Amino acid sequence: MPSRRSKAGQDICISLENIDRYLHLIFFYKANMVARVTSQYYLPEIRNNLEDFISVFNSYIKGMGKRKREGRKTADELTLSREDFEKCDVRLSSKEIVEVKEYLKSSKYLYAFKTSETYRTVEGLRKLAAAADRLFRIKIGDSFLLAMIDVGSRDISSRQGVKLVNEEFTSLASGELSYTAAYVLAASLVARHVPRGRAQLVLIRGSYFTSVPIDVSWMQNRLIMKFAGFYINLVKSRSDLVDSVASALLAALHTGEVAYLYEIVRNMAQTKRLNDSERRALQSLLVDIS
Repeated sequence: MPSRRSKAGQDICISLENIDRYLHLIFFYKANMVARVTSQYYLPEIRNNLEDFISVFNSYIKGMGKRKREGRKTADELTLSREDFEKCDVRLSSKEIVEVKEYLKSSKYLYAFKTSETYRTVEGLRKLAAAADRLFRIKIGDSFLLAMIDVGSRDISSRQGVKLVNEEFTSLASGELSYTAAYVLAASLVARHVPRGRAQLVLIRGSYFTSVPIDVSWMQNRLIMKFAGFYINLVKSRSDLVDSVASALLAALHTGEVAYLYEIVRNMAQTKRLNDSERRALQSLLVDIS
């Protein structure tokens, strides 16, 4: 991108006061997603709700620390204070100010600032970006990456859904799903928790960023919705059938052909190799669709 020099020729500080203009940078995009999942606030809203945000975020991180092996160390490193948002002394590298806005508009290419200016930010925003590396890290296929489900709607009902869908996705996807299985899981969770607005599965690996739209139009199909719940149950049980069911469900989503769905039921009902969790998931589905 062309150079962007401040009029005074000085370093540019990115803080809560001007964060609105920089949410398209990968560093702050991650921080914004953490704010939305841990508190339901968007970053620009924090400046008017700072004390409340700090309290809610710290409680969330403390709870996360209890669930993970690094525990107390994680909580200590990421705990926020008001002072973390006052001094703009964290310098950002060129890799941290990669532009993602254009990809969100459907471009395939990343953009980075090529400039002699130095960008700085506050410690609080650095901690939020660092928290993203802990909260959203999963393994898909053979790769470890960050995976987030972004929902465009800002209405109150969607905010709680964003929190639930990301927490459940991160927990369930830790079982090393394939990309197809992970996408169908994301779509199924969006159907369950966030029935309105546009959604997308966002994947970040280092400086690489990609975004896959989640079509919400199929959510009006009650039969597919029931199979989405069935699929979530299969993923929870770590079933060996997850990939085959994901492929069939994806085919049904793309074509609208319910035959793919009934083929799932027929194949599972005929096999004698179902474990207890798979059998319970199938029985629950049969009750649902009968």
